Amino acid sequence: MAKPLSWFADMQTEFSIEDRINRGRTQLRSKRYDDAARMLLSGISATHSREEVYREAAVHLADTFEAMREPRYALSVAWYLRDNPRIQRLMPNVPPVDRARSYAAWAHESPARAVEMHRAAAQELESGELLVRSALHYEHAGEFKLARSLWSRLAARIGTERDSYATGLAHFNIARMARKLGDARGEQESIVAAVHRLEEAADRYESAGLRERAFDCYHVLIAVGEMSGTFEHVLEGAVNAVRILSEDNLRYHALRLQAHTLRLAEKSGELSAAATLAREMTDYARRQGLGRVASSGVLKQAELWSQVADATLKRKGPAQLAENALVASLLACAEAGHYSRVGSLYSKLSEIAREPSRREHYARAAKRYAKLTDPNQAVEALEDRVGQHVGPPDVWHVDLIEWEERGSAAEACADVLLDPEEADERIMRRSALLGRLAGLAEEGATPSEKPQAQVIVAHYLAGVGLYQILSPLELLYQSKSADVRLSAVQALSRYFYKRTFVTLERALADEHVPVVREAIDALERLRFDHAFEPLARIYRTAAQNDARVSALRALCRIDVVDAAELLLGVLEFGSGEEKSAVTSSLKTSRGNRFFELARSAYPQASEQLKPALSELLAARGITVQ
Repeated sequence: MAKPLSWFADMQTEFSIEDRINRGRTQLRSKRYDDAARMLLSGISATHSREEVYREAAVHLADTFEAMREPRYALSVAWYLRDNPRIQRLMPNVPPVDRARSYAAWAHESPARAVEMHRAAAQELESGELLVRSALHYEHAGEFKLARSLWSRLAARIGTERDSYATGLAHFNIARMARKLGDARGEQESIVAAVHRLEEAADRYESAGLRERAFDCYHVLIAVGEMSGTFEHVLEGAVNAVRILSEDNLRYHALRLQAHTLRLAEKSGELSAAATLAREMTDYARRQGLGRVASSGVLKQAELWSQVADATLKRKGPAQLAENALVASLLACAEAGHYSRVGSLYSKLSEIAREPSRREHYARAAKRYAKLTDPNQAVEALEDRVGQHVGPPDVWHVDLIEWEERGSAAEACADVLLDPEEADERIMRRSALLGRLAGLAEEGATPSEKPQAQVIVAHYLAGVGLYQILSPLELLYQSKSADVRLSAVQALSRYFYKRTFVTLERALADEHVPVVREAIDALERLRFDHAFEPLARIYRTAAQNDARVSALRALCRIDVVDAAELLLGVLEFGSGEEKSAVTSSLKTSRGNRFFELARSAYPQASEQLKPALSELLAARGITVQ
C-alpha cells in the first residue's frame, strides 16, 4: 500500500536530478513503486532544472503514480505536463472537482469547445456541491439562469455562517445575473442587499485593522455603482479606497483611481462631484511633489466648474449657483496661469450676476485681462499623466473561491498550476505542483500524521509566493502544533503582501518562543512600500522590544516620506537600542527620502538630534552647517 507522506519525509536529495531520474526509472521497472515515487519526487523538487530534464522526471513520476493506482497524484502531474491523453485516461477515477478542472483547462485550450467544456465542468462541480466554481462555469457557458440559481443557493448557505463579506459578494453576483436576464427588480433587490452587507463588512474590517480586506469591500462597491449606474456607491467605494491607497503610500495607484472616479462622475453627469474630486486629486498630487499632475488637475477643475455653470444655466437653475461655479472655474484658471480664460470668465460673470454692483465689478475685472494670453502648451488628460487605472481582480469571484476552498493547499495549488496566466512561469508552476502533491498527502494523512504532513505542506508552499496561497498558510497557523505554526511563519516570510502581517502579528504573541522569534525575523525581511502601515503599527504596539527593533530595521528600507518622518522621530525620542538600529540600517540603505528630509530638518533640529543627523548625512557625503 502506498504511503504518500513517506515520499516527502524521506526524499533523496544528495544526487543530481539526472541520477534521480535514472534511479527512479530503475525502481519503477522493478515495481518498487514507493522508492520510485520518493526518488522522482526528489527529482521534480529541483525546480530550477532545465525543462527537458524536468519533464522527463515528471513523466516517469506520472507513470509511477498510475502504476500505484494513485489517480489524483498522476492527474496533477499530467496537468503540469499538459498530457491530455493521460488526463482523459485518469478522469473516470478522480473526484468531480478534478474532472471539472480538466474540463476547464480544455475550455481554455480549445475555444471552439469552450461552452461544452464549461457546461461539463459546471455540472461536475454542482454534483459535488461546489457552488461557487459551478456558477462561474455556468456563466462562462452562457447559462445565466442556472448561474443565478446557484448564486442564490450560495447566498442562503453563507448567510447561515454570518459572513457579511462573502454574503455581500454572493448578492452582487445574483445582481449581475439578474441584469443579464433583464430582471430589473431582482437586480435592484440584490444590489441593496449586497451594499448593506459590504458596508457592514468594511466597518468590521476597518475596526479590526484589516484595511486590505476593507479595501476589497470598497472595490466591490465601486463595481456595484458602475454596473447599476448609481454614482453614490462609486463615490463611497472610491473615496475610501483612495484613502487606504494614500495611507499605504501607493500614490500612483491612488491618483489613477481618483482619475477613474472623476471620469465616472462625468459620465454620470455628476459634474459638481467631479470638480470636487479634481480639487482633492490636485491637492494630493501637490503634497506628493507631482507638480505636473497637479497642474493637469487644476485645469480639469476649471473645465468642470465651467460645465457646472453651463448645466445650471441650461436647466434654468439658481443664478447664484452658476455664479459660484464660474468663480471656482476662474480661480482654478488663475492658479494655472491661464489669464485669458480668467478674463473670459469675468465677462461671463458680468452677464449672469443678479446684483448690478457685482456685474459692474466683473466687467471692470474682465477689462484688466483683455490683452493677456494663456500659456502655449498642450493640456494632457489626467490619465496620460498618471496612467490608466487597472482595478484589482474580480474579488466577487476570487474571494468566494477562497471561501469555498476553505484553506485547502491542494486546491489552491491546483488553481495556480492550471491558471493560464501562469502558463509561462515554470518555476511557479513547479512549486505549485509540489504544493499540490504535498497537499494531497496531507489530506490523506491520519490524525497522528497530520502535524508532520502540515509541516511538509508549509515547506512547499513557501516556494509559491502568490497571494492565493495565503489562505492555506493562515489555516496552517491555526494548528495546535507549534512545529506547524513555526513552519507556517517561515513560509509567510516570503509572501510580500499586507495580509501577511495579520498572521505575523498573531505570531508575535504565540506561546511558543521559536514561533515568536521567527515572526520577529520575518518582519525585517518583509520590506516593501505598502508595508509601512503594518510595520509602523507593530513598532508602536508590539510588546517585545526585539519586534519593534525589527520593524524599525524594515522601515529603514522603505523609501517613503512617512517612514522617513517616523525614523526622524525615533532618532530624537527613541531608546538607545532603537536609535542604534535605525542609524546602522540607514547607513546601508539605498533610499533617499530620509536623507532629503534630514538635510532640510537639520537647521531646526534639536541639539539632541543634530549629532545623529550629522553622522548619517556625512555617511552619504552630505555636509551640513
